[in-house]
Amino acid sequence: MSGRIAFSLFGVLAAAGLALLWSFGCDDKPTEPKGAAARDYPVYFVDLHRSDSNWYFTYHPLTNELDSVFLPFELFPVISADGKLMYIRDAQHNNTAILELPSFEIIGDLPYVAPLAVSPDNRLLAVWRNGLCVINTDDYSEIFSDTSLSGGEFSFNSQRIYGFTKQGSAYKLDLADSLFPVTVKSFPGNLVRSVVTPPDESRWYVYLATSHVFLFLVYDVGCDSVVFVDDFYPGQGEMAITPDGRYVFYTNPGGMPYSPGPPWITVYDAESNNFSNLIITVGALPEPYEEGVAVGELCITPDGRWLVAIHTDFRYILTIDTKTQKPVRGRLFGGYRHHQGLACQNGL
Repeated sequence: MSGRIAFSLFGVLAAAGLALLWSFGCDDKPTEPKGAAARDYPVYFVDLHRSDSNWYFTYHPLTNELDSVFLPFELFPVISADGKLMYIRDAQHNNTAILELPSFEIIGDLPYVAPLAVSPDNRLLAVWRNGLCVINTDDYSEIFSDTSLSGGEFSFNSQRIYGFTKQGSAYKLDLADSLFPVTVKSFPGNLVRSVVTPPDESRWYVYLATSHVFLFLVYDVGCDSVVFVDDFYPGQGEMAITPDGRYVFYTNPGGMPYSPGPPWITVYDAESNNFSNLIITVGALPEPYEEGVAVGELCITPDGRWLVAIHTDFRYILTIDTKTQKPVRGRLFGGYRHHQGLACQNGL
């Protein structure tokens, strides 16, 4: 796949104006934004290109520094909320290894196939073993399991998990209720890939696939209805939400067998319930990417200050200032790369 995308800045802006969006009214308002001081939170990822597998990288978005370490694993990391531990699948032993950071020393293992997410209060860990399981991080005892549930992310208050079922619907798992009720919400004809929510959980932001296109949609819980939809192609992207719930960033990277997507990240503004901006990557990197790059994976630091982005098929990492919504620094990598698994702590 070529690293160069034939989009001019004029074409980018024209495409933005032609984006197909639907917005419907509802009275609920999102949480107001709050400021946060800049701080360096390391972001981790892995190179899964077969000649370089097992290399894990630590990227510092504040300083643009990059470190690497060779580990006996080949899958995505999950970082504890305090940034002190890394959980990662150990395929050789079919379990989850626990590593201490920043030394990367292996200090234990868990009898689960893979880690999924850590709660922002650092008390719970979502893991996979023929379905979703939730365990305590103090003694790693299991408190919940359901073979019908797949991936998931914790709410900001750590009391719920939102994700997708094996059948492709969205779900909410209520951990604050001792009965652990699960609410399933289907979007007919669509396959849910991920769900995130603002701090008040009044809306579900859903990234999903249809038979023809991908969708970003906003489901309002109070209205029990979809209040905003954006459709796009070739999709295959991710979402990230600012801790104040004001902005949701989502990507449209494409990738095999699709063509590469456009050189921007789309920004949804919860306050206006509408598309608000494109974070354009044209000019953000030197040759061969000076005409812009598609963006795939996203990771936002827990203070909401930095949005870090990569694309599996390209050789870069970008840091975006969430206040100005512009790329501010980045790095290029030599050779063939297959970077995946962006992860950062989600607690301050």
